[in-house]
This record gives sequence, C-alpha cells and structure tokens, in this order.
Amino acid sequence: MELILILLAVALIGYLLARSQYSKKVDNATDQVVSTSKDLAGKTEDLWRKQFAKGKYAEGLRGWAATGPAANELPEDFKAWLAGLSDKEAEAFTKQLFTYLSGLGYDLPKLISGQIVLAPPQRQVFVETIVVYSQAYRKAKEARKEAEKTAPADQAAPADDKQPAEKSVSRRRGDSSESSEAPAAA
Repeated sequence: MELILILLAVALIGYLLARSQYSKKVDNATDQVVSTSKDLAGKTEDLWRKQFAKGKYAEGLRGWAATGPAANELPEDFKAWLAGLSDKEAEAFTKQLFTYLSGLGYDLPKLISGQIVLAPPQRQVFVETIVVYSQAYRKAKEARKEAEKTAPADQAAPADDKQPAEKSVSRRRGDSSESSEAPAAA
C-alpha cells in the first residue's frame, strides 16, 4: 500500500512540474539540442560527401558545362577540353576542382545540380574561377608530362659516372696537430 502511495505522489509531482514554468525551460533546451543536432548532422553529411563523393560529379560537370545556366558563359575551348577527357581523367579533374572550390566556399555539387542559383555576377565569378583553375590544371599536367619525359634521360647518365666516395681526413687529428704546433711556434 505504501508503494502505491509513493508512486501516486511521484506521479502528482511529475504532473505539477510538467504544467509549471520549469517545463518551458526544458522545452527551450530541447529545441536547442534538436537544432544543434540537425546542424551537426548537416555538417557530417557535407563532410562525408566532400570526402567520398569528390570524383563522382564528372558527368554532372560535363552536362552543366554543355547545357547548364552558365553554358553560354564558358569558353568553347574549355567545353571541348572537358568533353574530350576520358572518364578517369574527368573524375581526377573534377575531384581536384571540387577540393579547390570547397576551399573557396563554393559547393560544386549544389551549384551544378541547380540547388543553388547564383545571381549573374556571382555566376560569372564562379565560371571564371573554373576556367582559370582548368587552365592552371592543364599547364601543371603538361609540365608534369614534360618532367617525366626528361627525367629518365637525365637520371640515367650520372648513374654510370659515379665515383666511390673517398674517406676524408679526420678533423680531430688536424685540430690536435695544429693546436700542438701553435704553442711551440710561439
């Protein structure tokens, strides 16, 4: 019987607390926790997407460059170069572009898919950023190919002319002999 009375007392106290001003404070705290959790979940989703889906946007980028809202703003040589890349090369370029644009604060997948619509001046800056980056990417790729072509020839010649290392005279002996001669000369 005592147990039933204790349970009824606890239930009555719980009911009164739920109806009081303290419940409103708890609701506010709950709302803050929920909004913080949603923010963290969104950040985790963005991080996951940025880490593991970088190279998967090559076809989206090609389509956006060919028929997207900025297609008429992109130079023809960029469109032709992008369309002429193999799937592997396009994925590598898109992955690097994704990383570069993320550093600048652009969200490449959302921009390409049309989830974010930029005003014309902002879109122009975005397009110019992609074009300038692609030019630098192409130049770096060409320089790397040139370096790979010339590197094997340059490295093979010195390998044949190597001389064995000669043992040098110990510095300790030289220092001690000079120091012993110096007082005798004085």
